[in-house]
Amino acid sequence: MKHAVLGLGGTVDYEIVWDTATLQALVDEVGLTEADLDLHHPVQTERDLVVSIVSFVAAGVGGERFVASSAVIDAFAARFATAVTLGGTGVRAGIAMAAFGLPSTVHLVSIDDNVRRLLPPQISYVCSAQGDTLDPHLIVQYPA
Repeated sequence: MKHAVLGLGGTVDYEIVWDTATLQALVDEVGLTEADLDLHHPVQTERDLVVSIVSFVAAGVGGERFVASSAVIDAFAARFATAVTLGGTGVRAGIAMAAFGLPSTVHLVSIDDNVRRLLPPQISYVCSAQGDTLDPHLIVQYPA
């Protein structure tokens, strides 16, 4: 294989560093109780996001949720140590290939300075966006 063209899409991910004390402070701040826990409640506010995350932890499961606003993700992530990374299967595959010196091209549906900064030079891209946008995904991994 000389040059791979990889999947559609890609994301900027905010990978938070788990901090039990910070999450507990948020639980206290928003007045979360066991009665509030709901894995399927829409996530429109930071409180809703805290409810969702704590619900997943309490159930001992993982999952994905749609968050109505990037501002909610920004506010939540700002409370934790956060790594800005690139996600999406095609982009992650391209990053892995680049580690072995293999070039690829990815298709992106959005782009911003984070993407341009974090994409390895071995990855070229085609982007269907009209301009720069940032709609980050929040990655939360809790200890088992």
